[in-house]
Amino acid sequence: VRLFLLHFHYRLYPLKQDVLVRKAGGLFLSSNGVKIEIPPGASSGRRERLLCAPVPSTARGVLGPWLGPDLRMASDIQLFYAPHSFRQPVALFIPFSYAAARELTYQMEEEPTLIERQRFKIEYVSKEAIDGDT
Repeated sequence: VRLFLLHFHYRLYPLKQDVLVRKAGGLFLSSNGVKIEIPPGASSGRRERLLCAPVPSTARGVLGPWLGPDLRMASDIQLFYAPHSFRQPVALFIPFSYAAARELTYQMEEEPTLIERQRFKIEYVSKEAIDGDT
């Protein structure tokens, strides 16, 4: 009875970072919503494993400096590792977090170009000169 309950619990909540890949394939769900679908026959059937883990926010800052400070903290980077190659393609679904979706939809404030900054300085100086004369 105890083995049946453990197996039932695993089928109900397969939220582990280290998963055995069976020859029959299957569906793997991570704790933060990543879904990996392995088709039947994609694996050789040996005791193969698939690793899936989120990358912490401090490491995301180092790995993705081009994202910018706001998007970097809101983004989600997943690490997938399989020490073997699959015979068929494996389907991965990585959901966006709410914060990452907001950062991607709203335009971030842009830095003015060098020409725009020079033009603003000239206009500002000429306004001060005109205001100072009166």
